[in-house]
Order: sequence, then C-alpha cells, then structure tokens
Amino acid sequence: MALNATLSVGRHEPQRLDVTTTISLDPKDGGGFRISSSSELTATGVVPGLDRAGFQEAADQAEQACPISNSLRNNVQITVARTLES
Repeated sequence: MALNATLSVGRHEPQRLDVTTTISLDPKDGGGFRISSSSELTATGVVPGLDRAGFQEAADQAEQACPISNSLRNNVQITVARTLES
C-alpha cells in the first residue's frame, strides 16, 4: 500500500492504518460497468511522532505514487480524506 510505504520511508511506522476507497460505477453501452466519475479515498491512522499536517502530506504523496490512482488519474476525480487519530 502506498501510504504505508510512504510513512515507512519517512520513518513513521503506523500503529494502525485503515484506507478505503469508494468508486462510482455506471453501466456501459453493450453491458457491463465502468468506473465513471470518482474515486474517494479515506485514510485513517495512528502514527506515533507524526502530526496532522505530516499525515496529510504523506497521504497526498502516497496518492500521487499509487499505481491505481495513477491509472485513474485524468479519467476520474480522485479525492482524499485524511484523519490522524491519537
């Protein structure tokens, strides 16, 4: 996972990290579905020694490095909600 790797490279091992994504699907002409408009990422973590701004920066860097986000980029809107818990 890109966020875990980004945090680890920065020497901030997460104690807990939950990342989910919700995507929008629309029917395709001729059958089947396609990712249509958005990918909403939600990242929640407990990361000792890291403040909220640092967690947000790491989540933004990870989203830019994520192979899934990169394959969707310019085709769908990608949003990232980040929450650092104590």
